[in-house]
Amino acid sequence: TRCGVRIHQLGVPWWLDTPAVQPQGGRASGLFRPASTLPAGALAPVVPRAGGGCAHRSVLRTAAAVAGAAAAALALWAQGSGLPVAAVYAAALALATCQAFFDPCLTTSVPELVDDADIETATGFELSTQSLAGLGGALLGALAVDRAGVAGLAAGCAAAYLGAALLVATARFRPA
Repeated sequence: TRCGVRIHQLGVPWWLDTPAVQPQGGRASGLFRPASTLPAGALAPVVPRAGGGCAHRSVLRTAAAVAGAAAAALALWAQGSGLPVAAVYAAALALATCQAFFDPCLTTSVPELVDDADIETATGFELSTQSLAGLGGALLGALAVDRAGVAGLAAGCAAAYLGAALLVATARFRPA
């Protein structure tokens, strides 16, 4: 999911800054960035309470699946003509909202996924994936937009999120 959100967060501004999409360039991508990050800050006090009573697997799977559906809808819409920039902003809000639930839940679910002796190593690995996702997402986002436009970008995001939902659904969770 981190790679999917980074693909979107880093590829869309690349697309928005092209003169064919937005002649004013920087303003469109400047507005996109808050839409991509606002949910994480705004939902910080809500996420622990909202996800606290639910099984981690359920929160993870639902967040990834909803994000995958949002990205897939954007990909389908972008296949046609006249994709409004507002739809890209709305998708950014949806993906960032799902990620705001997914990230903390993933960290707290580590004890359900690995043996006690492996918790420290697994947590370190989980946290290090943020850097790898940022690097991979930046590269994939720029390449996807350059080669396939925003439709290809959104399809790549959808594949990443739906793949994550499938992996979560098949992962072995133990009671905490």
